[in-house]
Amino acid sequence: MTSANEPPPPLASSTSLSALTTSVATENICTSVNTLLDLIRILRLSVTVMGEERFKEEQLECWEDGVVMEEILEESKGLEEELRDLMGKVE
Repeated sequence: MTSANEPPPPLASSTSLSALTTSVATENICTSVNTLLDLIRILRLSVTVMGEERFKEEQLECWEDGVVMEEILEESKGLEEELRDLMGKVE
């Protein structure tokens, strides 16, 4: 320690490491935000190019897929209950 204002070596090392970690984290956040903004721009462009009618068709397909997924989930729950009943009867 050469001056009264300098921290002791272990504290200085920890401070340097924390500063470096903070700097890297900040850069990662900036990169992530930039990527997210690029994706938003691409999505907006896609919607614009796709046109309103095609966009509505895509929404309808997504809704139909959601309905199908709900039906499959209900069917799988029923099959799971049947399997449990059969396993109970076997034991």
